[in-house]
Amino acid sequence: MKIRENSLYYKEFYRIIDGSYNSFWIGKLLNKFVKKGQKLTVENKFRKTYYFSKLHLNKNFHTLFLEKIERIRPIFKIKSKLIAGTLKDYPVIINKDKSRSYATNNFYNSIFNRKDRNLEQRILNDFVDLSKNKKNHHLIVKHEELLLNAINNRFHVRFGRPRIKRR
Repeated sequence: MKIRENSLYYKEFYRIIDGSYNSFWIGKLLNKFVKKGQKLTVENKFRKTYYFSKLHLNKNFHTLFLEKIERIRPIFKIKSKLIAGTLKDYPVIINKDKSRSYATNNFYNSIFNRKDRNLEQRILNDFVDLSKNKKNHHLIVKHEELLLNAINNRFHVRFGRPRIKRR
């Protein structure tokens, strides 16, 4: 498939553009909500959020979603290794696709744990909370905690390297 060459579409964001969602990452997010084969009901609820974001927020839902993913995606992952009886944590850089999939999982968990009644209302409220530049939104706080944890453990990076036996 040929990827469109606008300012909206980038190869690193969209690997395969899906016909119904026009985005790979939104398709990933919505497939997480599908339970017991009810994909049409989830798509109908998503369509309501798409129209609302287009009318009231004056932005395309795809661009909104990509902005939020880029804002909350983790850059580092903390791994640990047992050395001399103590666990040493060290940061590892995550590639972009993996970090975006982590961000969609975090976003799904955030939407799923909201207490609003309707799914479309949950999605929109979470988007609006993230777009208001709140520093206390739990996804932003989680992103900053991971970054601070990676900075604090940056001296243990040497434990993540494989050992080379010397003769």
